[in-house]
Amino acid sequence: MGMTELQILFRVELPNGLQVMFGGIRTAVLQVIATVSVVAYLPLGGLGRYLFDGLVLQDFPRMLGGSLLIAALAIAVDLVLAVAQRILLPPGLSIDSSGGHKAAGDLAAAAPAGAAVQGGTA
Repeated sequence: MGMTELQILFRVELPNGLQVMFGGIRTAVLQVIATVSVVAYLPLGGLGRYLFDGLVLQDFPRMLGGSLLIAALAIAVDLVLAVAQRILLPPGLSIDSSGGHKAAGDLAAAAPAGAAVQGGTA
């Protein structure tokens, strides 16, 4: 009378782990975008080309422009992944704006005012 191992995996563990999985994917994608500018050191092009060309020519506005392009790309991709995370995550597991889980916030709001336990000696 319980759930099988696959039911536990897909109904309990996987939905609870989605928040951490999406966080790892977002972090990995941003690391790839940040380090792909190093590829421009090889003659392969890319946005990092502006960084290396500006460094060689001592053209600092070009270096700044290249770094701003890379930062804008990283921010745009992170925003897209954040929207995808919000859409794909089950509603009961999403995090509200105060940083806490919605379910935990609802429980705290529903608790009676005198329910707090006070420590110390009498």
